[in-house]
Amino acid sequence: LRPEVVVLGEVSEAQAEQLGEMPSLIHLLEHPELDDVYINPPMTYPDGKTYIKIGGSMPHAASVDGPEAINRWMSQEVDAHSLGLLRDQLVALMPDVEFLGWQAKPCIISDTPTTLPYIDQLENGVTVAFGGNGHAAKSADAVGALAANLALTGEWTDDELDRSLFSAQFGDYTPEPGSRHGNR
Repeated sequence: LRPEVVVLGEVSEAQAEQLGEMPSLIHLLEHPELDDVYINPPMTYPDGKTYIKIGGSMPHAASVDGPEAINRWMSQEVDAHSLGLLRDQLVALMPDVEFLGWQAKPCIISDTPTTLPYIDQLENGVTVAFGGNGHAAKSADAVGALAANLALTGEWTDDELDRSLFSAQFGDYTPEPGSRHGNR
């Protein structure tokens, strides 16, 4: 598990409508503090406001180990530097969008050794879908659909994806130094 930050850029309903066909995306970076960023299209949140969400893989973030560390991370305020870092990336990638306001939230990322999510039926009645590797927000609907169908029918329904790539693996996981997750 590793800590990350997400930033929500508020947009008007009219702006959200203009961006209605916007896809989710991952943008690779050559940046000292970010490996990449992902952006999700406008979505209305429970507060009634519409936001574009950006998050980024921060290669130097330390692991969050244990319930106390997780609770501490999730209950703290996000620092102004992280907010500014991601806000600046979003504004640079979407310079024509008028943002009405900003908020930042802590997030926890779960990584897998394969860098793919685990979508697997462990035994009858026990199906798992976890390990977003920092990119699950853009693919959550697809992962959820595969997992739900697997849970309900026991069948893997995507002929284009090799089921074995998403098999859950258990055991200790320590990233290799220099790997995509090497500093996490």
